[in-house]
Amino acid sequence: MKKDYISFYFTAALLLSSCAHSAFEPVRLSSVEHLDFTTVRQNFQNNLAVDFTISELGVLKYRRHQFPVLAYTNIQTKENTLAVTGLTPLGTKVFDLKAVNGEVKEYSFSMPQIKKKADPEKMAQAMTEDMWHVYFDRVPAPNADKWKTKNKIYYKQAWGSGTLEFIFGGLDARLIEKRYYENNRLLWDVRYFEYQESGSKLYASKTFYRNRVHGYSIALKLKEILP
Repeated sequence: MKKDYISFYFTAALLLSSCAHSAFEPVRLSSVEHLDFTTVRQNFQNNLAVDFTISELGVLKYRRHQFPVLAYTNIQTKENTLAVTGLTPLGTKVFDLKAVNGEVKEYSFSMPQIKKKADPEKMAQAMTEDMWHVYFDRVPAPNADKWKTKNKIYYKQAWGSGTLEFIFGGLDARLIEKRYYENNRLLWDVRYFEYQESGSKLYASKTFYRNRVHGYSIALKLKEILP
């Protein structure tokens, strides 16, 4: 176990270093002019993992500060539930979080420094909303507005108090970005990179989330798909 933590520490340090300057390598794009909107959407929906447990290496970047974390995440899309445990590189538990339908049901923070600097309940809800943006609502509605450019397919639909935009592209025409707008202002966006297949289902190997309202970003790198 200790060896795993040491390995994680150095891997996270490398990831942290790369995130200090940019996100992950851009997705390699190709022409989508010959592709059908419905087929692209349906293929992605049929192959996307929706109920799963994973571990990920993460780096939260806020202003000049960067914080590595190891996250164990369980997503049950059909039941609309999320459960996450976050650890430091040395294996100290930082938080536990459980949510249903985007609302926090249970939470705990193990480090007293967190409780001193922020309202734990508000922090738990903010974390839930960010993770919900990443792991849920990854398939556009059948009736979403849609259009194409040479190498990207766009879908746009009403969502919450604004609009949610989905961008598909790459060699396999998969979801590569989501953007959320209110009053034509971009509030948050999430990008997905290098999908990998396991058990005939797709998982994003790397994810980059940016909260533009509060000025922070989260880089995630898939470590393991758990049973």
